[in-house]
Amino acid sequence: KQALQDMLEKERQKVLRAKEKVYQAYTADEISVKTFGAEFRSLEQRLEQIDAQLPDLQGEIDFLKIKLLSNDEVVTSARDIYDRWQELDFERKRHIVENVIGKIVIGQEDVAITLAYDPSAPELATERQRDNRGSSRRRPCTAPGAGPRPAPS
Repeated sequence: KQALQDMLEKERQKVLRAKEKVYQAYTADEISVKTFGAEFRSLEQRLEQIDAQLPDLQGEIDFLKIKLLSNDEVVTSARDIYDRWQELDFERKRHIVENVIGKIVIGQEDVAITLAYDPSAPELATERQRDNRGSSRRRPCTAPGAGPRPAPS
């Protein structure tokens, strides 16, 4: 997206220079009024197209940057929780799990876990592939009072 924005910015500058050249040619009586009108109109139209595309593209770039920062925070927090997991008491672990899990469905032979937050960071996907802890095929937790909580409505 950033490369596309850079390309459009360069094209915008090129169109502005071309408009100036057409205007200079017209004022120097090098081209007719009809030619000037046709050339200038086409350059104006392209400039309008570029100017319409740039804000949308900038918005997409900003959104992706924010999303990436948010995903980085999630990854950092998840690693911190993982590192401290054995030190946490049962109630704290339960609180974390209740906030991270959106829904748990227990089937005949498997358990499907839906996260409350859908991490889309490639880093998380890579971690899951390397470490099968992200699998939805888990056994139910047997800790006292740690049964599945009702799914939110």
